Order: sequence, then C-alpha cells, then structure tokens
Amino acid sequence: MRRVLAAIVVAVGAPLAAGFPNCDQVSVGLTPLGDLGQGLYLGQFQGGLYPGGVNTPPAAHAAEGLALYRAVVPARGRRGDSRRPRRRRHGRHP
Repeated sequence: MRRVLAAIVVAVGAPLAAGFPNCDQVSVGLTPLGDLGQGLYLGQFQGGLYPGGVNTPPAAHAAEGLALYRAVVPARGRRGDSRRPRRRRHGRHP
C-alpha cells in the first residue's frame, strides 16, 4: 500500500512541481512594513507594526494582552489539567 501511495505522489507531484517557477529570487522591490521603520509607505503611511514605526508593542498593549491571556480558562477541567476534553458528537449531549 505504501509503494502504491508513493508511486501516486511521484506521478502526480513531479509534473506539478515542474510547472512552478523558482520563486526564491523573486522580488517586487517593496520594503516590508516591519522593515520600513520610520519611513513612509505610499508617502503617507508610517512603517512598522505599531505606532511610531516600531515593531514591538507598547507596554500598555503588551500588558493588556498578557492579562487577557491569563484570564483564559479551559472549557472543561482545571487550569493545568493535562487531560484533553472529551469530544462532543454532533447532536448528542453528555
């Protein structure tokens, strides 16, 4: 069975892979927003992922994200419980 699957993968995958161009060296000449920093995109939008052209979140933003992260609890069980919750089947209730 494995040999049959391997043959199918090779037979189907090889022609598909041969049809795709090598995209390793393709560039459109634009700078990613994260690398733009204080520079402007289209002459009006400041680069960076956060205000001020920086790529690190402001302290208040990071603190709020951590607070939300800590507030998340599992749907079943307790925090730190390594057991996976049971899966519910459609239309059935435990």
